[in-house]
Amino acid sequence: MLEDIWNDRSAVEQSRKKQLAKKLRTLEDEVEQLVDRIIQSNNDRVVAAYEDKLERLQMEQVATKEKLDNLTVEEGSFEDLFEHSMEFLSSPCKIWKNGDYVWQRTVLRLAFSEKLTYCSKEGLQTPKFSFPFRVLSDAKNRKGDLVEPRGIEPLTSCMPCKRSPS
Repeated sequence: MLEDIWNDRSAVEQSRKKQLAKKLRTLEDEVEQLVDRIIQSNNDRVVAAYEDKLERLQMEQVATKEKLDNLTVEEGSFEDLFEHSMEFLSSPCKIWKNGDYVWQRTVLRLAFSEKLTYCSKEGLQTPKFSFPFRVLSDAKNRKGDLVEPRGIEPLTSCMPCKRSPS
């Protein structure tokens, strides 16, 4: 199920990247056409209008380039990233102890849903764990009482019931 979600998300990201690249090429073509028109035009009003349009297109072009640069397409396969995620979930303390400052900050961001709060009188406050750790904690603390001790079958007696005639 997670791999299907991963693949769908990757497909959407790839599609978005293609759309942005296509839009960037279109904007570049429009800019070239406007520059050609400006060069060919002799009317000052027309040139001013073309220059305004050219400025808007260049601003849109910069914004599109920025979006394209900020679009992250995940590197690596699902299996590799899943393995790293499971390693983190199984031993965040190990990563905290062996990692440098950057890794320790990463552990804090992934393990807790909010920033840790500190009170000068009481010390460190109870943190709010992120979703994966809450789920793992609930599963660990559950006593396995999904089925009642007597079982799920209806109660029956080993002695057959004999009714007295009424």
